[in-house]
Amino acid sequence: MINPINRPQCYNAFYSRRRSCCHNLHEHKEPPLKVKIGSFVGAGLGALGAAFLLAKHQSKGLGKSVNIFNVKYNELGIQAIATSSLAGGLLAGIGLDKKKHRKAKIREGIHQAIANIMFPLLLIGAGNKIYEKIKPKIKLPQLHQNSSLSKLANNCIKVFPHLAITIAGLIGGVHLGTIVSNKINECTEHHCHKREVKPLDFIYHPDDIATALVLSDKNGRIQKIVGKIIPPIFTLCGYETGIKR
Repeated sequence: MINPINRPQCYNAFYSRRRSCCHNLHEHKEPPLKVKIGSFVGAGLGALGAAFLLAKHQSKGLGKSVNIFNVKYNELGIQAIATSSLAGGLLAGIGLDKKKHRKAKIREGIHQAIANIMFPLLLIGAGNKIYEKIKPKIKLPQLHQNSSLSKLANNCIKVFPHLAITIAGLIGGVHLGTIVSNKINECTEHHCHKREVKPLDFIYHPDDIATALVLSDKNGRIQKIVGKIIPPIFTLCGYETGIKR
């Protein structure tokens, strides 16, 4: 007598094979050293080049020397740095790596451009513009400044609305941008390349944290300190794109 087919086992075996195929598609192989170095150099040159142009534009007519680590950043400035880094890393990675890895790098570039740059900065910029219009009508509480601690507390209170808007725009932009980039990069088979945003993703990406800090205090001490490391930090976006496989 032939035993009846165990359908759950057949389905599980088939499902496991599908997952195995998907896993093989995502199997990451370490890129060669030349691709890593080239992607880093390309991304760095892109970010530093954009920072130089911004610094030159801001120092124009002031008679000051160009300092790429003393740039006042807004949403457009950060977008210029990030996009230039992305383009530099992508072009270097495509030029130095094997042809079969180009699609992976382009997919990563699309995701970085949409989810990590375009949508977050658009929402942050829109939120800050709305706040600037209603700012005169809002009276923030202030402490009596009788010590350095109370002065620091008052400065934090002034920055808080911009910080809240920036964080909200950053989180919302990354989620919305990820949905859009998934649609663009949608895999026709098993949706293996679909991305999901997790809370820890923001901790692992220093560029997101730097963006939130700089845009929350555009003309204050935070801008002066964190703004100095904007080009090196956003070099990581281009580097990750260039080495993607």
